[in-house]
Amino acid sequence: MITNAAPSAIVDVVLLRVSAAAEPEGTWHLNPNISQSTSTAGILQPGESLTSRPQLLDAGGVPVAPRPA
Repeated sequence: MITNAAPSAIVDVVLLRVSAAAEPEGTWHLNPNISQSTSTAGILQPGESLTSRPQLLDAGGVPVAPRPA
């Protein structure tokens, strides 16, 4: 979640990178099983948030199962 804590609006918000220490060569995409998830926002007013639900992929492009802790 990205929240605008500034006193004014911010524009062109984009989630560029998601990574995990356990999979440093992995990539990511938005989880296709969760609706209402986006990686961009044209404008975020003060206090508004952008919520993204990323899914990590291993170096071969296969989704990485969530790990405890």
